Amino acid sequence: MSILISELIMYGSANHQETDSGTQGGAITTSVKLELTDISATGTVEVYSQIVNCTDFALNAEARTQFYDVGQAPSEPVSAWKRFSLPPRTSNTYRETSIGTQNASYYMVELRETK
Repeated sequence: MSILISELIMYGSANHQETDSGTQGGAITTSVKLELTDISATGTVEVYSQIVNCTDFALNAEARTQFYDVGQAPSEPVSAWKRFSLPPRTSNTYRETSIGTQNASYYMVELRETK
């Protein structure tokens, strides 16, 4: 049986370290879905990430993206925070585009709760 690319879902780790030390991995969390991206027709990198509110209350959040070069050093300034609201048990798509066309090989999406 064949699997379609649209049927594949990647989830984040329940223990994701922000440093190079400590425990990482183990259980998955269904509230963090990992997204892949591709180079656009203009040569920039476009990031699409689905943000899911798995709670029973409304969530106000902000997201921003840092793009990195092949050596995983920042390749351009971090993007501005984009604000969005998520009603209970819903999802929203966050989108960001790199400024440059040459050096964005990796990226990181930061997410924070706001009031």
